[in-house]
Amino acid sequence: MLKFGKSTTPILEVQSHQPLAVIFSAHPLIGSALSQSLQQQKLQVLYFPFDSINNPQSLHELSTSLGRLDYFVLIYPHLLSPAILDLASSLIARLQPKVLVIESYLHPLNPPSPLLTSPAPSFQLAYLSDPYGPSAQLSSVDRLSSLLKSALTSGAISVSSDLKHRLYPTYINDLLTPLTKIFFSSQS
Repeated sequence: MLKFGKSTTPILEVQSHQPLAVIFSAHPLIGSALSQSLQQQKLQVLYFPFDSINNPQSLHELSTSLGRLDYFVLIYPHLLSPAILDLASSLIARLQPKVLVIESYLHPLNPPSPLLTSPAPSFQLAYLSDPYGPSAQLSSVDRLSSLLKSALTSGAISVSSDLKHRLYPTYINDLLTPLTKIFFSSQS
C-alpha cells in the first residue's frame, strides 16, 4: 500500500498477511495432526479441540472478534452440537473463508445441513475412513479405537462377520498429504 506524507514522496508500507485457519475438531487425532501440518505450511492456526468447543459463548466471542478468516475446517460435524454448527455457519457467512469439512464416511452430510447452505467462496468435503496413529486416544468411542483397546487390554479382539461393520484403518500421516492438497486446491 502506498501512502503519501506531507510531501508527494510515497511512503511504502509493507503489510504481511499470514493466512489464518480456524479448526473446530470433534476428532482429536485428525484435528491435531492437521493443525500441525498447516502450521508447517506457514499458516496461523487457531485449533479448537472437541473439549474446548463445547462452550458456544467463548466461541461466539471469538467469532465476533475475528476480522478476517482465510480457511475454516470443521472435523466430524456429526459429533458437534447444533449451537456449534450454527456458529460455524454464521462465521462462514460473515467472513467468507475457504471451507473444508472432514466427516466420517459413516455419516454423510444431509442437504438440510446449514454447512451445505452457507455461502462460501470454496467448499471442500472429505469423507475419511478409520484413522489411527501414534497419538490416537483409545478412550475414543469410534470402532477402531474400541478394537485396539480390546486387543491391548484383553489380548483378544472380536471381529464381526457382518459386512456392514467393516473397518478401513488408515494411518493419519497417509491422510495428511491428500487433506492438505484438498485444503489448498483451487477447485471447489
